[in-house]
Amino acid sequence: MYYYKIEKNGVIDSFESRTTVSSDDSMTEITKDEYDELLDEFNKKLQELSEQISAEESQIEQSKDERIATLEAENAALLYQVLTGEELTDV
Repeated sequence: MYYYKIEKNGVIDSFESRTTVSSDDSMTEITKDEYDELLDEFNKKLQELSEQISAEESQIEQSKDERIATLEAENAALLYQVLTGEELTDV
């Protein structure tokens, strides 16, 4: 088995294992240990990014929900004022 890392603009783009030798210049042959180590690092970074994105999405969703609640309260106050002519003070 032959193991390769593929770099684009000096950054590792992907990894590949083959049963035959590659003649592609963008592929650099590495050992199985290097392949396993680089793949583990890549997967750890991917997991960290996934967790970070999930946390950011959660914060965005919470902010959105808070903004919607504020707008609904303001809308209710305005509707009350339009219907009764009195200003709602609990907003």
